[in-house]
Amino acid sequence: MVEITMNDFNNLVQTIYNAAVDQSKWSKFLEDTSNLLDGTNICIQAHDVVERASLGLITSEIDENFKSAYNEYYAAKNVWVPHLTCKPVGQTFHSEEFCDRNALIKTEFYNDFLRTQDIVAASGVILKRNAGRLLILSGNMRGKQAEYLQASVSNIFNLLGSHIARSFEIMRSVPSLVQNEDYRSALEGTTGAIFFIDRLGGVIHSNQAIAAVPQATTVFRIERSGRLKLLDEQADIMLQSALGAIVRTDYRRLKGTFAVKSQNGSALHATVAPLSRNTIETVFDRVFEDIPVALLILHPVSSEPDASALQGYGLTPAETALAHAIARGISPLEYADTKKISVQTVRTQLKAIFLKTETRRQSQIAALFLSRR
Repeated sequence: MVEITMNDFNNLVQTIYNAAVDQSKWSKFLEDTSNLLDGTNICIQAHDVVERASLGLITSEIDENFKSAYNEYYAAKNVWVPHLTCKPVGQTFHSEEFCDRNALIKTEFYNDFLRTQDIVAASGVILKRNAGRLLILSGNMRGKQAEYLQASVSNIFNLLGSHIARSFEIMRSVPSLVQNEDYRSALEGTTGAIFFIDRLGGVIHSNQAIAAVPQATTVFRIERSGRLKLLDEQADIMLQSALGAIVRTDYRRLKGTFAVKSQNGSALHATVAPLSRNTIETVFDRVFEDIPVALLILHPVSSEPDASALQGYGLTPAETALAHAIARGISPLEYADTKKISVQTVRTQLKAIFLKTETRRQSQIAALFLSRR
């Protein structure tokens, strides 16, 4: 098993967030991850499962023939991808779950493609699922690597998956960097409400879209100190926790996706991510407290969550209905009153949802729906 230091991990996470506004950085992320995992071929690949076709591939592999051969022909022969249609987003998988080694070596995919690269196994995680299309982070292991690297690849993918998903959310909300462009002006063309926040929670800059936040005065306020205060107490605790993890460069504890309930009952989705900066604190950071260190994006939560969002978790219809209600900002007590069922029944269903989706909070259940957008 390969040991990855905290500094290595933090550098990978920082590159992931840098890639949100400079997509050329994804190649650096893949190369750095490959180097840490003993040369494992690391890929981000998009697939149309229905058409059995590649929608694009970014890889640490420098051989262009590898990419072109896969995109043009072997994506359709990939024996692993069809099995991922019911695999939950964010959950790691290993290729032998779907096709053991004896079955694999009998396929065209192995004999004419994988074997030429000496690839014998793969581990991965589904980053996004949308209308039959998958975005996958995979580590393709060569020769004897599979014997000692599988656990390491799965572990690092588990740790990085949520950060990559959050980076994608920023990509949708924040424009790519353009040389010599005023970045603050560029943000005015975005639809999400965006705040630049310093280490104390103070707002350094925000775009005009905050004015379009539904009932903004019931969601947040700016205190006299300049600190952003979310009026949903639990959400404000999540914000401060995420900010603390960013300030400490403790990205393993960064839980930067959560729901924010307004005082009138509607819900917003919040994404918190570190801004590009040196991970090593400098003497200037100790003097200038108003340096922005984090980005907060607020989006309305759809009143009709994506029906496919919880596919693969094995929820019952009743549990799925409750999860959808939570995503809309409805509390368990309100849900029980609406459905004319006991609060204890709702709590039992909620406990089952937590167990099946591997979540612990209602805000995390609401965040699951974002992964399918």
